[in-house]
Amino acid sequence: MRIKRPRGLSRRRFLQAGAALGALPFLESCGSSPLPAGTGPDAPLPGAAPEFRHGIASGDPLADRVILWTRLTPPAGTERVSVSLSVYRDPALLNLVGTRSQLTDASRDYTVKIDFDGLAPGSSYYYQFESGAARSAIGRTRTLPAAGVEHLRFGVCSCSQYTNGFFNAYGALAKRSDLDAILHLGDYIYEGDYGDTALAGREHLPAREIISLADYRERHAQYKTDPDLVELHRQTPFITIWDDHESTDNSYRDSARNHTEGAPPAGEGVWSERKAAAQRAYFEWLPIREQQPGNFDLIYRRFAFGDLVDLLMLDTRLQRDAAPADYPPACDATLTDPDRQMLGPVQEDWFSAQLRASTARWRVVGSSVMFGQWKVVGAPNGATCGGQYLNADQWDGYQVARDRIFAVLAGGAGLPAVTNNVFLAGDIHSAWALDLNEDPNNPASYNPVTGSGTRAVEFVCNSVTSSFPIPGDSGMAFLAGNPAIRYIQTAQRGYLLLDITREAVTGEFWLNPDISTRSSAETFGRAYRSGYDAQSLTLATAATSPPADPPAPAP
Repeated sequence: MRIKRPRGLSRRRFLQAGAALGALPFLESCGSSPLPAGTGPDAPLPGAAPEFRHGIASGDPLADRVILWTRLTPPAGTERVSVSLSVYRDPALLNLVGTRSQLTDASRDYTVKIDFDGLAPGSSYYYQFESGAARSAIGRTRTLPAAGVEHLRFGVCSCSQYTNGFFNAYGALAKRSDLDAILHLGDYIYEGDYGDTALAGREHLPAREIISLADYRERHAQYKTDPDLVELHRQTPFITIWDDHESTDNSYRDSARNHTEGAPPAGEGVWSERKAAAQRAYFEWLPIREQQPGNFDLIYRRFAFGDLVDLLMLDTRLQRDAAPADYPPACDATLTDPDRQMLGPVQEDWFSAQLRASTARWRVVGSSVMFGQWKVVGAPNGATCGGQYLNADQWDGYQVARDRIFAVLAGGAGLPAVTNNVFLAGDIHSAWALDLNEDPNNPASYNPVTGSGTRAVEFVCNSVTSSFPIPGDSGMAFLAGNPAIRYIQTAQRGYLLLDITREAVTGEFWLNPDISTRSSAETFGRAYRSGYDAQSLTLATAATSPPADPPAPAP
């Protein structure tokens, strides 16, 4: 993500708007400011033979199966190697469910992904990989429930630049045994360095911007040596989507702002080849299911948690048209061009159909970028058109496409309204809570006191390490002129805990005070709640309670 100052607005005027009206000096990237020097991650990984130094992971759970992942580091010169997997019902590994095996080699970077089926819904399982005499650590995973679901809890996170600091949010989440899944909303890796200096001991490998398949594989491998990320993968299944930094900054379908077409060293190659390399490495190194073998464009998908939640994960990055060239003002026709696509026509049709067909009590939508509107009402270029949009890289830059989704939620023309919707996003390194309405600045459309007129609510999770560019917590000043934005917190990193019952959805913002040293210390920030059929957010009085008997963690 890169946000630039709008045309016609000087840097000084823009900073003044940031202080007075809620603008911010725009992010140059999904990166951050430098941190004090520290030490690198701990090694070795707990319970793992050196051959399994990149850990184990599970993901994309369904009611009867789950993807189980590892990566083997074989002796030099090994061409092909067999890896076996055993799945158990108990953490002591006494009650065997079954075994599988898979051959792996350099063509898949020695990664292993097994879609282990024949499992019972709503159940926890424990697993371990072996190759020869080498054994991995023991992992825990969980299948989706099929019926009778009363309570779900998700950890939601995004934007984890390795060089910026320690992954303390991952470490804190790994200690929670009550999570049904981790929803990672993108920027799982970073292709380049964003910030002036790296934390000592956490410099990127390779030590340059990555562009080739070998580069992307090496960067994924480095991230998978972080002990907190490894431990979180070991304990909890992931459901992931990508944002831009899994490929490069502000990427889109046909290119990226941070890509120079042409042969190296002057250029960074052909975009289609670079994008394909990034997507392939992502599918190799993450526990994500290939819906169509070899089709790495198809990442949007649905997960049914019984009749309580339909989770819809969207690709809001690599199916889209380019963002406006220079983040134009609100009146610029580019922002309201009906032909501009955020999801692409195929994915948009799929998403609309899924919303209309869902019979779950709640619909949760995972998206890398924010759906709600964000303006500075007093900015000069927005004076005659209701406000200056601040970030055209999110849905504000694709307003007609967003209006089509609002029309689905509103119903009409013989179709019922789609209610009780929760949107999730990351990307902007700060915590947000918003009501969603087609025109939130119009009192006839939306009432911020009663919440009347809302179509959905949205939570934007904190980043794991990537920093907001203004020192301190300036977030609450950004509420001016944006009545549907209930909360912003910019100063600290962390994650979102999403608690869902049949009566309410609550988003809790948990904060990590310091990422310059490794620590799982955290503090409760704030929580917002949307009651069933309320369609709007209110401030929660306290954090929610976990289930009484969470499953045992992996030993």
